[in-house]
Amino acid sequence: MKNAIFLVALVLIAGCVQNGSQNGLYEPPQGNPSVRIISPSEGEVINSSSVGVWVNVTQFRLAAMDINREVREKMSSLNNVAFTEVPPGTHTLRVELRKSNHSLVVPPAAHEIRFTTTK
Repeated sequence: MKNAIFLVALVLIAGCVQNGSQNGLYEPPQGNPSVRIISPSEGEVINSSSVGVWVNVTQFRLAAMDINREVREKMSSLNNVAFTEVPPGTHTLRVELRKSNHSLVVPPAAHEIRFTTTK
């Protein structure tokens, strides 16, 4: 049976906060936002029921106050989430960047990998 862990808007529902310049005027970031899952890697076999997820986010500022409470309690930082009691099997992990109103950033920024737990 295929299980899925979805991390929506970094790692789940993180808001996009505009970065302001020192003079108080909004300066848009250079380039498009992106997100990559650093760990686990595609196809990794994890001999545990605990899974640490690390992501790398660019051109996007995360706001912890906008991440849903259940996920926020599992986070040790804005780029790291630990899941426990993950059942054995193959899992799909998807991370998406979303604005504070839950809409996708444009162009969409997402990354998806599959991994397997054995315990």
